[in-house]
Amino acid sequence: MRNRIILAIGLTISLLGRTNGQEATSLPTSSAQNWSEGANAAEMPAENFSFAEPNNDRWVSADFLFGWFEGAHLPALVTTSNPVPATKDDAGVLGKTGTRTLLSGTKSHSLSPGFRLGAGYIFDHENGAGIEAGFIYLPRQSSSDFFSSTDHSVLARPFFDPVANVQASEVVSFPGSTTSGNITVDTKNANFYSVNLDLTERILGQEGQGVDVLFGYRYADFGDRLTIRQHSVLGPNLAGISTIDRLDDFNSRNVFHGLDLGLRGTYSGDQWSLSLLGKVAPGSMSQMVDIRGQSVTKFTSGNTSKIPAGVYALSSNSGSNQTDEWTVIPEFGANFNWKLRQNLALRMGYSALFLINVAKADDQIDFNINKALVGAPAGATPKQPKFPSTQSDLWIQTVNLGVEWTF
Repeated sequence: MRNRIILAIGLTISLLGRTNGQEATSLPTSSAQNWSEGANAAEMPAENFSFAEPNNDRWVSADFLFGWFEGAHLPALVTTSNPVPATKDDAGVLGKTGTRTLLSGTKSHSLSPGFRLGAGYIFDHENGAGIEAGFIYLPRQSSSDFFSSTDHSVLARPFFDPVANVQASEVVSFPGSTTSGNITVDTKNANFYSVNLDLTERILGQEGQGVDVLFGYRYADFGDRLTIRQHSVLGPNLAGISTIDRLDDFNSRNVFHGLDLGLRGTYSGDQWSLSLLGKVAPGSMSQMVDIRGQSVTKFTSGNTSKIPAGVYALSSNSGSNQTDEWTVIPEFGANFNWKLRQNLALRMGYSALFLINVAKADDQIDFNINKALVGAPAGATPKQPKFPSTQSDLWIQTVNLGVEWTF
């Protein structure tokens, strides 16, 4: 599908770029104020048709993006034992002989297709002053890992027991007692949005070169989710229990509001231009974290019990929490423009956005767990795990291909 989109863009640009053998004239740069210095459309040969009016004080751009999110950094969430330990209490316990980690480390996501739109208006050509806006969208990405007792006779979820001061585990599958089981771990990045609205002014300029200063407002919205599900089928005559299902759900969202400050340098040739952008956005990052757990126990009698506690999401750390932190968001970018017509250019470039002090779902797990709270109502002490409110940093990178039109 992505190849078809890129092919369609290429064909469209090729058709627009045909000029009946006439060589294109002066270059449009990445900002409208540079294009305004080009030849008047009325002076162009008829074959070199231009969409532009003489002033060239407005511009719009549209880019197709390939975006990349930094993946989740997972601790040891799923373990197995080989050989099978003598007792169930040693199954999948970190540090025990034969324990092997099945899921941990960085979860990389594939490239995500998205888009970026831009527009601007130059209201003071003498000083190169104007206003511009931009919007970026990258859709959600997800990945899933599934582990079954069909492949691993022992399945467990490790943690640290602060009461006994030892490593422990929640056993999902163990030969003889828990006859079968499985674990599913889902990670997901929510849709990413970014909006900027800036005033611009040229502070340095000479033929073919210029530096613009930008000042305005920046908004960004990023969230992610980590969900762990387990299902266990118990052996006969075990407290009358037939199956146990547990759910741990960690959800985060980060919303940024702040200033948008930056510099953009442009260098132009006859038919091309290169622009370099550097920005920093100081402001407030609102971090919202929601933690929920559930255990569903089905008895051989046909009755069902539901308790709002899983393994990592228990009564001691479940709920919603919001904090606000002052932070900065740096941004770097480069765009190469190749002129197709008097006021139409092909754009290719790269950008990177660095989100500092964000709450990520995978950072919100506290592995210090009181076993008495696992799948149980509140009441036992100590009240662990705790709500960590851990922060980390996140890179979002994009490669773009699009067009820019001044008029």
